[in-house]
Amino acid sequence: MPMARTRTNPNRNNVGRQGLPSSQVSSQPHSPTQTQDPSQASPPIPKHRATVGRSAGVSRDSMLAFDDMLRDLENINSTNEFDTNSNTNNTDANNASMPHSPRSHSIRSPSLRSNNSSSNAINSTYSANNNTSNTSNNANTFHSMLRDLESVGSMSSTISNTASNAGRPLPTSVANIASTISIGNQIVKGERERREMDRLAKERAAKAQLALEKEAFLKKEMDERAEKDALRRREDETRRLESDRLRRAKLRRDTELKDSDARNQALAARMTVGGLAFATALRAVNGPSADEQIIVPDYIDAVIRTLVVDKTIAPMPEDFASYDGFSLWQSHINKPLQEVLADFLHSQFVQPVSPNTLPIPVDIFFKVVEAKSLIAKEGRSRDAYCRIEFGAIPQPDYPPKTGVEIFMTETMQGTVNPVWNQHVDVASQELTDSIIVSVWDRRKDDFLGRVVMSVKDIVTSCGASGSDGFVSRWHKLQPRGASVKNKDKYIGGDLLIEMSIDMEKTPLPDELHADPIAQLESQLVSCKINFKALYITLLRACLILDINSSPPPATQPMNAQAAYELIHLLSPESIATLKFWERKWLIRESFRTLTYLDLVFQKYKLYEVPVWALLNAYEELYGSMKRNPTWLNDYEKPILVDTLEEMHAHYKIQVSNYREYYPKNKPDEALESTILLLRMIFKSPVYRQAHPNLPTSFRTEIKSVMLQAVQGRFKKLQEHSAPFDEHDTEAVIDGLIGLCDLLVAELIADYKYYRKSFEIELDIVRMNAEVYLEKFVGVLSAQFEGGTGLLTGDDVVQKASRSMFALYKKLKSFDAKYCKVCPSIKKSLHYAKFRVEDWFAPFVSKWLEHLTTLTVEWVTNAVKADKFEAMESDTTAEDSLQHSSSITDLFQAVYSNLDNIMDLKWSNEVQQAGFIQKFGKTVSRAIENYCDVVGTDDADGADAKGATFSNFIMSVRMQKEESGPADITNESCVKLCNLEYARMKLDEMHSMMNVSTLAKTQVDHRATMTLNKKTTPSAKAASALDEQDKVKGAFKIELVYAENVKPVTKNGLANPFMVVRMPEGTVVPAQDLSDSSASTKANTSPSVPVILTGNACELVRTRPVFDTINPVWDETFSTLLPPVSHLDVFLYSKNLISSNELCGKTLIDLSGRLSRLRQKLGDHHTHDVYIEFAPQGRGLVRMTLEGEQEDVDYWFRKSRERLKRTQNDLLRALTTRVSPYLRETIVRVIKEHESVALNRGFLQTALGTGSVQYSNQTAAGVAIDKPVTPAEADSAMSPVTEYLNKNLELLCANLSPSMAHEVIKRLWEEVLLDVEYVLIPPLFGQIESSRRYLNKRQVSMCGWALSVLRSFFHADGEALGLAYKILDSRKYLELTTLMSVYFNEVPRIKREYELSTSVNGRPKEMLMRLVRLRAEKQEELTPAERDGLRKWVDVELSRRKER
Repeated sequence: MPMARTRTNPNRNNVGRQGLPSSQVSSQPHSPTQTQDPSQASPPIPKHRATVGRSAGVSRDSMLAFDDMLRDLENINSTNEFDTNSNTNNTDANNASMPHSPRSHSIRSPSLRSNNSSSNAINSTYSANNNTSNTSNNANTFHSMLRDLESVGSMSSTISNTASNAGRPLPTSVANIASTISIGNQIVKGERERREMDRLAKERAAKAQLALEKEAFLKKEMDERAEKDALRRREDETRRLESDRLRRAKLRRDTELKDSDARNQALAARMTVGGLAFATALRAVNGPSADEQIIVPDYIDAVIRTLVVDKTIAPMPEDFASYDGFSLWQSHINKPLQEVLADFLHSQFVQPVSPNTLPIPVDIFFKVVEAKSLIAKEGRSRDAYCRIEFGAIPQPDYPPKTGVEIFMTETMQGTVNPVWNQHVDVASQELTDSIIVSVWDRRKDDFLGRVVMSVKDIVTSCGASGSDGFVSRWHKLQPRGASVKNKDKYIGGDLLIEMSIDMEKTPLPDELHADPIAQLESQLVSCKINFKALYITLLRACLILDINSSPPPATQPMNAQAAYELIHLLSPESIATLKFWERKWLIRESFRTLTYLDLVFQKYKLYEVPVWALLNAYEELYGSMKRNPTWLNDYEKPILVDTLEEMHAHYKIQVSNYREYYPKNKPDEALESTILLLRMIFKSPVYRQAHPNLPTSFRTEIKSVMLQAVQGRFKKLQEHSAPFDEHDTEAVIDGLIGLCDLLVAELIADYKYYRKSFEIELDIVRMNAEVYLEKFVGVLSAQFEGGTGLLTGDDVVQKASRSMFALYKKLKSFDAKYCKVCPSIKKSLHYAKFRVEDWFAPFVSKWLEHLTTLTVEWVTNAVKADKFEAMESDTTAEDSLQHSSSITDLFQAVYSNLDNIMDLKWSNEVQQAGFIQKFGKTVSRAIENYCDVVGTDDADGADAKGATFSNFIMSVRMQKEESGPADITNESCVKLCNLEYARMKLDEMHSMMNVSTLAKTQVDHRATMTLNKKTTPSAKAASALDEQDKVKGAFKIELVYAENVKPVTKNGLANPFMVVRMPEGTVVPAQDLSDSSASTKANTSPSVPVILTGNACELVRTRPVFDTINPVWDETFSTLLPPVSHLDVFLYSKNLISSNELCGKTLIDLSGRLSRLRQKLGDHHTHDVYIEFAPQGRGLVRMTLEGEQEDVDYWFRKSRERLKRTQNDLLRALTTRVSPYLRETIVRVIKEHESVALNRGFLQTALGTGSVQYSNQTAAGVAIDKPVTPAEADSAMSPVTEYLNKNLELLCANLSPSMAHEVIKRLWEEVLLDVEYVLIPPLFGQIESSRRYLNKRQVSMCGWALSVLRSFFHADGEALGLAYKILDSRKYLELTTLMSVYFNEVPRIKREYELSTSVNGRPKEMLMRLVRLRAEKQEELTPAERDGLRKWVDVELSRRKER
């Protein structure tokens, strides 16, 4: 391989990214024999490589790789040195250039490629320590850097191996980067550990998820396998039962054939020896037996009528002992068994049947051939046709309307010898039936004659010897009877008729004279009919007759002589009749009992007989079997098994669906009898022998049956209440409510009606309750649990909250009723899973959170619909306030949701308190929103966002009154009443919700939780110290307004703004720096405490309000305080040219030892803090300590405080509306008594020189030292009193007494402030140039103004007048004292000032202000006296400041 092979090393460009100019970086290809750029300050590596290569003889590839590695490592070292020198000046440039480093490297040396890039990553890491935000936003750069650092970590071993292969030691410059490689190793190790932990956590989560999925899959697989096994078992059982049924059916058929064949053979033997006929003859000779004597013809006629109306199809093919028996029946007899039995009964008990009267079926071929010699009228021809009538016609002249068949031949026209050659097949069942063939003329409808013959005559003629069953004969046409009204005039002629019969099926003529009963019995035997079918038909007819004649009662009649007696539904006549035929047809008593049981059971299924009749029938069977075990033969056992199986299946259905079959358990004892029958069938040896797999205990069997029934019942109820759309939340909830109602109704019905019926076998109420509860819990759990339930989503809160609360109430009612009906259900495992409150707790929390977001909507809707006019109120105390509709609408919205909370009746008192607390927060939010809107004093304030009380107050103060005094509006009064009504409803809600008890519950719970926490003694001590001396935490500070600020401008105003600061030198602990707002200002590391100084101590600053001494800011700030004992508050006046001037300062004491404010803030409510500025002024600051230690009462107290503050602000707005006119009027009235100026000369006026001289009289010519009279005072103050009277009348009419008193009290305070302003100016600031020292008349007017308004506001103590103890306030007494000393000598005033006990009190301040006024405005003083007074004031102010 040639040594001069060239390659490109783009990694060198990385040096330029570390701060070097691009011109210093070589980007040209270089050979291994070339040296580096001199700017790189690298050693002569090629020389070392050539020397070592020649001496050691190592491979050129190893040397080349080693040289590349050394060169790259030296680049790393040089770059690090450069970065170290330029780090402080070029940190941002390094960080900014780092993410854009090229990633293309040499393919020849991948390890060195990584190493070279690793140096860039290390340098970038160092730069990132100064500014981490520049590199943390690029995830790709971070991962690339990590890969580079990983390469650096393995660099040491690579260098050693490469140096060993090259046979040379490492240069010194390469060894200097060991520390860099160590740092890279540490970074890689830490990041790898973090990644490994994340990977392990993800693997654990994935394994847990996989385990859950596997468990769910296995459970689903097991469920499917169990379902398939159950289905297979059911199919096997069904096949087994069907096989058994078919086997028993075949066995029963075989045994019946054998039994029938044996019976027919016995009957044939009797007939051979003349048995049946002999029995009939013997009965005729000897008369009936004793039991047959009660059989009367009327009863037999009734049985025959019952047989005639019986529509049961009989016989059937299975009623014959041979397979050709049914065809023989159809050919010989061919009539229902009911008719055969009717013939037997009639001939046996009513009238013996004579020969030829018994029914004999005969098929006749009947043909009308021709007629001859018909009689025609006057030689005319005939249109002849024949009319053939067949049936039972006793009187040919009057054939019956029904039961007669009629046939018509064709009409042969124009002849007296017609030829028809038409035939008809006639099937006759009686030999007494008749055939009438009459000839008629179609044209004239004339009767031409007839031929009448009976079936017997036809059979006799056809059966004559030599006829072979065929006869052709002419018959003479005969007239009708004499009873016919129309005379037959044209009778004559002959009719040729051909007839034939089947002689094999028709008895011979000689046989017609035999005994018909014997002949019929012979035919029955020859057909091999099973006489049991005849007996069953007869028994059914007798049973139907007896049931219809004497309907059985619903309950079994009791016999007083016997404890219990079997009662038969059959009458004695029926029993005697049945016994007669039993003997005649060889029917066993056991068969009669079995048949009777089966027929009664069939009637029972049709609800024609009561259950007690069936019970008696079975008891008769059971008693006979018990007395004689061989009573049933082998032929009859299969019949009994089939009957018992049918009965068992039917009773099982009835017991399983007992509510449908026995509503309200009626008839009485019917269900008990059914259960008893089911038990008797279960205990029957014959039934158990046929079903060997039955359990040994009947209780086990019926419990299993009822368990399946109740499970199926629940499924039906669930389907009945299931919604059409399973994704419709409202429909699903309604379905659950409906299902709950159905389950409760089912359980109550079980307890009320069916409990006693099942109590012997099982507790039906307990079993149904457990099954229903288990299934219902499963349904509810699917909807509430697992995170996938429909009722766990957020949509249910917004769309179906009302339905959810209805469902909760229904479930609680379900729980209460279940526990009342079935108290033992509480011990069930399924009841422990019925966690209604656990299911609904998340929903209630979400609903309460959602409710908080609706408060703005409530307030907006309520205010938009409100015109703030007093509603028509009743006389109740609640509606006595003249409130408007908005507050009632708001509380209606609140109360509509409060009902949901109160109806919860949560068992967990702590959770209930939490819900009430959240609801209280919602109410507080609604109150706050309402106060924000109403406090604007604007009916459309709902849309005026950001408007507050203070904005309105300021606008009133700054507005120019051009159209006269502003009156109090009715709207303002209504708003005040609304607020008072809200406070009243809030107190009512507080009492109704029992907030005090719930708050105590929360306090006790928190105390219990606190005891369980482990607190170290040092932590307890620090906490106690902190509570005693300092306060910290999140605060909300609202700077509202200031009054009477020290004026600093020439026009007596200021541009005030307020600043709140922490004390100088406040220490911020290390653990508080991450949250404290001061830590950001300090710009220090959060690992050590910080001492705040200078601007870092400032917390909040308001905007300046220009040209006022009564600024209104109304600004709110949120801040995080470190531990402080007080806050410094400063008032500055904004100066746009020079520095700001201090107008006043004070502090807010927060220490626990000296201030009660610290204790008030502990309740986390908003508190009004009124502060007094030095040297003058007053301000309002509202402070709230925000925290988590809230209880139920917290939000109610907060709502009350907000209502109170809003009331105060609105009251202040009202007084601010009135006060301008009061001040203007009072100032004007007092200024009217000012002395007038004397006229100056022209020259003095023109030059403006010389002081203004004043006279001793007012403008009205009254001496200024003359006091004002009462009449003059009343006249001067009448505009004020009239104005107040008009507005106060509105207040008294619309406000409550307490609220009206408060407004009047505030107006009185405004009057006192106005009089004080007239008497003396403020202590600071420039005094108005127009202000003059008052004369005695003016001071007298001030006194009279106070006296008149004092009397006006007192109103003789009546109605809403204020008491004197309220009017004679401290301010009033101070003004009275001031007026008394107003004209005292200055030394005396000074002496009184010095003797005053109050250091900084207002009386002492008033005296100082009076002296200042004299020094500036009293006309009699000399300049020296003025300067002396000014100096005295300055000295006293300095002393006051020092104190």
